[in-house]
Amino acid sequence: MSIPKDDGEWAALISTIKVSLPETFPEYQTPLPSEVNRTIDHTQLALAATEQQIDQLCAEALQYQFATVCVRLNHVRRAVQELKGSSDVKVACVVGFHEGMYETSEKEQEARDAVEQGAAELDMVLKYPLLKEGKYTDVYTDILGVRKAAPSPIRLKVILETSQLTREEIIAGSVIADVAGADFIKTSTGFNGSGANIDNVALMRATAGSVGNGCKVKASGGVRSAEDCIRMLKTGAERIGTSSGVKIMQELKGEAVGAKGSIRRWRPTSSATILIGQTISVSIITNLSISQRDFVRNICDPMQNTDSYPMLPSFSAPRPPSSPHPRPTMRRPGVPKKRKTSHYHDQTDYNGHSRNIFTSKPTAVFTPTGGRSHTLTVAIPGSIVANSHSVEQKTILAGIIARALAVFCVDEVVVFDDDENSPRDEYHGQGDYYESPIDKTSDELNGNDSSAKRYTGYSDPSHFLAHILSYLETPPYLRKHLFPMHPNLRGAGLLPSLDMPHHLRANEWCDYREGIVISSSDGEGQRRHSTQMSNYHHNRRYSSSSSTNFSATVVDTGLPKKVVLPDIQLPEYARVTVRFSEQGHEHYAQPVHPSTPRSEAGYYWGYYVRRCRSLSSVFTECPFDGGYDLSFGTSERGAPVYSVLEEERQEHDNYDRRKIPPDYKHLLVVFGGVAGIEAAIHNDPQLCDMEIRPTEAGKLFDYWVNLLPGQGSRTIRTEEAVWLGLTSLRGLVEGTHRPRPLYRSSSFRSSTSYE
Repeated sequence: MSIPKDDGEWAALISTIKVSLPETFPEYQTPLPSEVNRTIDHTQLALAATEQQIDQLCAEALQYQFATVCVRLNHVRRAVQELKGSSDVKVACVVGFHEGMYETSEKEQEARDAVEQGAAELDMVLKYPLLKEGKYTDVYTDILGVRKAAPSPIRLKVILETSQLTREEIIAGSVIADVAGADFIKTSTGFNGSGANIDNVALMRATAGSVGNGCKVKASGGVRSAEDCIRMLKTGAERIGTSSGVKIMQELKGEAVGAKGSIRRWRPTSSATILIGQTISVSIITNLSISQRDFVRNICDPMQNTDSYPMLPSFSAPRPPSSPHPRPTMRRPGVPKKRKTSHYHDQTDYNGHSRNIFTSKPTAVFTPTGGRSHTLTVAIPGSIVANSHSVEQKTILAGIIARALAVFCVDEVVVFDDDENSPRDEYHGQGDYYESPIDKTSDELNGNDSSAKRYTGYSDPSHFLAHILSYLETPPYLRKHLFPMHPNLRGAGLLPSLDMPHHLRANEWCDYREGIVISSSDGEGQRRHSTQMSNYHHNRRYSSSSSTNFSATVVDTGLPKKVVLPDIQLPEYARVTVRFSEQGHEHYAQPVHPSTPRSEAGYYWGYYVRRCRSLSSVFTECPFDGGYDLSFGTSERGAPVYSVLEEERQEHDNYDRRKIPPDYKHLLVVFGGVAGIEAAIHNDPQLCDMEIRPTEAGKLFDYWVNLLPGQGSRTIRTEEAVWLGLTSLRGLVEGTHRPRPLYRSSSFRSSTSYE
């Protein structure tokens, strides 16, 4: 096969391979349980992994004789030392992990360093954003550079990141990696979207077979059980990347982890010898786990498709009185696996009766109690990010703040500049172009200006913080559409889950849902559809007021089937909030304003992100009519917060109190950076023109409060202050407390206009 010389020739080759693929894919023979260990790459890729965790990883790999341990470059030398003396267990190292968009020269050097330190295999991430743009020659050159830096016998695995690719792009990536000399094509990093699935594994195996260079497939990401492992191997994978290798081997050997970590070994209830080629009765098979059943079937008739076997009955054997452990309940094949660990705690209720509580899954579900018109806004200086040294530390800090915003149901977060060295406002003077300051922020984060494409953790920390907060607020199923690869998101794998009410799973139902417009048609029925990620209108929210008179819009809301918005057209790739009719079809909905779930139904529906160039613009660019009618500034020089708030004296229980609307409409809480809010005033040109001095900071707000008088540490970090502040003011938000008029400041805002 000749090597294509340009993108056009690559496209022709990829098209030829695509046409040659079969319509259905075969099932492959599963290895015996005793051989599965040699397909596993035992993995530890956490950025915060310790030497003790690497030692444990290597010890487990030696015990179970896994194919490799897969680690980051900084742990290769130690892993090689721990595995010294074993010729069977190798060390694999990731390269360009996990974004893939590092310069090729950096990847080549990383590959050389890993090999020099003893790595025998490399797992590199290809530049899949370039693959999506059709820049096939650049992708090939990148892989080939690493291949030349680490030639055979070093094994090279190329990670496609299939969760971010279409079927055609997976075929293209597989072809290019194969031609470039990869030994394996690998599904996923496990850090970006969903991991391996059988459709993609089968497609990659078939593509590699069509190219004919002997390239194999590694399934990685989300393989956490023996059942998952066997499914991938039967689909065509020949290597499995997982951090659950020990668990998989225990399941294959018939072991199960007991309630206190003890190991129980499966034993058949009747003495029987299983012979190859013999028929096995259902009474024996019902004592096996699903993965064990698959092995038995393969042994009995390796050439027969397991789907042809009759479905085995669900079985739960009674537990003898003397048995110390419950016998596991068997499931029908194909039923999704539930958590193995169940935690039941004997507790006593208010009547003194003992009751069992299931605690292995979260049970605190947000329950709306009716429409809510009042809002909560938090303002934070972006400079707090500048004080963190690495992208990982900056990312973790943003995640801590985002968790507080979600937990306390914050509706708007404002990231403002408080540093005299803050970058010039490239969007200054364009305010009239935008429908709201929030749209302006969205374009700053995802537009075509230079800051939208470069790493801004140092040059523009407010942009970085706003970018991460916006990413986390977006429902996970929309992120791959609205947030393309970006240097600011290289640490996204460290971010926590916010799990907010609008972060719905595919099997969860709500009257409202967030979606992205994927296609639309005009009045004559002409369909418009684009697949170029670069054309997305990132994270701009649209409602019915944004539409024009066209016939229909199709929206992806994370449900198994797409949703149709009849008699309306919205911009393609726009984020939209939809409402399903109570009597209507579940595949039809109507667009609503993003605040509708909150204002009409009472749902907490996430937060808006607004970027401001100064403290004064937090007030002047407020998106709410009438501005913020109640504001709190936080400082160690303020009045103790417990003195400022008093409990409402009404004859209601707590439940009724929460139904009473608060005295305010829009509450604002402002936090300072390292130097406090005073530094933001000092560096605010508008406030300086108004001759407002930093010592008068308290007069900018209705209340100037100290969140923790008598603090043990000299300083309270801003991310800690956010949690303290929102906890302290929770009663005000819930309507159980109100501020004392005695402590109200003589606010500048009552007599002075910022305009």
